[in-house]
Amino acid sequence: MKEFLHENKKVIAVLMCILISTPIIVAIVPHVKAQTPTLSINPSEVEVPEGNNFRVSINVTDVTDLWAWQANISFNPSQVNFTGATEGPFLRRG
Repeated sequence: MKEFLHENKKVIAVLMCILISTPIIVAIVPHVKAQTPTLSINPSEVEVPEGNNFRVSINVTDVTDLWAWQANISFNPSQVNFTGATEGPFLRRG
């Protein structure tokens, strides 16, 4: 056993450093709590005089690694006429 310890001093020293430093690193590194993604429609309600245009924004916050998305908005076509959609800056960030 004495011979084994003598021949493996460097390995034992590295293992001891790892064992001692691991709890210190865990205690120092702050814990990061993941945030829940939020989807909102702004404004949530709108009153517009007949014949006028209005805009509705779909917003998402606290999202990472978004690879695909889809939005479905329901409305009464006898009361509202959909005229177009514009992509905002969120997905253009790359």
